[in-house]
Amino acid sequence: MKTLSLFTILFAVASALPSIRNDRIWGGDNAMPGQAPYMVGFLRYQPLTIDQPFNYCGGSLVNEWWVISAAHCLDFNLPETARLEIVAGQHFIALEKRSGNEQFRNISFYIFHPNFGGGANSYDIVLVRPNAPFVFNSFVQPIRLASQSPQPPQTGVVRAFGWGSVTGTPPPILADQLNTVLLSVMRNDLCREVLNAIFPGHPLSSSCLCTLRFETTGNVCNADSGGPAVIEENGEPVLAGVLAWSPSCTAVDLPTVWSGIALPSSRNDRIWNGENATPGQAPYMIGLLVYRITIEQPLTFCGGSLINEWWVISAARCLFGNLPSTDRLEIVAGQHFVELDKRSGNEQFRNISLQIIHPNYEAGGLNYDIALIRPNAPFVFNSFVQPIRLASQSPQPPQIGTIRAFGWGSITDSLPSVSADQLKTVMLSVMRYDLCREVLNAILPGHSLSSSCMCTLRFETSGNVCTRDFGGPAVIEENGEPVIFGVFSWGSGLCSAIDLPTVWSGIGPVRTWIDQTIQANS
Repeated sequence: MKTLSLFTILFAVASALPSIRNDRIWGGDNAMPGQAPYMVGFLRYQPLTIDQPFNYCGGSLVNEWWVISAAHCLDFNLPETARLEIVAGQHFIALEKRSGNEQFRNISFYIFHPNFGGGANSYDIVLVRPNAPFVFNSFVQPIRLASQSPQPPQTGVVRAFGWGSVTGTPPPILADQLNTVLLSVMRNDLCREVLNAIFPGHPLSSSCLCTLRFETTGNVCNADSGGPAVIEENGEPVLAGVLAWSPSCTAVDLPTVWSGIALPSSRNDRIWNGENATPGQAPYMIGLLVYRITIEQPLTFCGGSLINEWWVISAARCLFGNLPSTDRLEIVAGQHFVELDKRSGNEQFRNISLQIIHPNYEAGGLNYDIALIRPNAPFVFNSFVQPIRLASQSPQPPQIGTIRAFGWGSITDSLPSVSADQLKTVMLSVMRYDLCREVLNAILPGHSLSSSCMCTLRFETSGNVCTRDFGGPAVIEENGEPVIFGVFSWGSGLCSAIDLPTVWSGIGPVRTWIDQTIQANS
């Protein structure tokens, strides 16, 4: 296992150094339950050798579907007798001390940073997707990622968390509960100079964050890898780095290296939802709005398409679940700009009178992610509000060609997502169903893709649909007339990836159900 062998090497280096205060709790002080609700543990179950899972790495929850950690935590071959899990809401390690706040998930798939080369590397970052979303509460919450910048912080302090070693000498003894420690940030140029002296030939990238322990406090250590370096901005915790490696837990003059979060993006000027649409370009476009007492204006959280004055089609996932009693939903036609002060007067707002989810849809699934919505009053057609024609009944959606998508979703290729302030549009390439299914089987085992689905890939030089574009249309022109062939259902969460497909629920295969449902409820 590469994770353990790496630290074995590092401990060998540390053993050759003078031991300083080896009675120190090197993971730091005990954290308070709920102090770091974004903290995630990586568990390894090895039933033949240990009674309970081994918490071998840490990570940070960045939204309900994604965890960020160190790439070397997953860069190894797992024996057949072992299995991995990730856990949020964990404080104590021992089985008998579990609080009931823990949420356990299997790993659906993970994606290494493309520049990660294994071992002690400057881009030791991995994104991990669980098999089901985490549920937020007071013990499970996401952390905000540092804003994009050329370099991580060069001064100040960071707070680290982990369940790593509480001893400063080998063999490591892991903490029985979450620990925390404050560390001093070291300038990258000074850090590089020190590391070049002891590790010649391993240049340190400017994307890395370095820290030193304070003389009178502890440090991160074994099994803390992947855990967060946290700074505070306006009282809010922000993730600045991911623990990559350290030559020593105890030494006060040897730096610890973290992979910086604020990495320069290779395409940081990309608008991932595409170009600005022109007002009236997609008069069939519908926004699903949620009004919350915690935000000043409604959030356009999903899209949809107007198919006649009484009916809207969208994604079932947009309506599946319990709405908090303090929230309310609306649908809007004729919207272009999102902000209240930019509204044109062409908007038509309606409450939802009835919603019907396709009977074959399963929560969180890929297939039949279709819903029909009936407003409390009909929409009035004009140049900014018009229906779109549905694709004809067919056993399968298109397998080649291009589609045009629209939405008010995320315009950033990083977390947290930033939604568009106006309607966006992008062209996407249709992917053959058999190829799409092969890719998805590899990254989402157990989620069989129905032939009723349509798949797309983004073009290398253009954008993609992203968060909060769900329910929006895949549009193809037939004889100069726009036709809806799909409803946006699922994306990997990496909007910029050119080799991960986006999944749409096809209209043709469910056209009969749509027609019959509308007729029965009109």
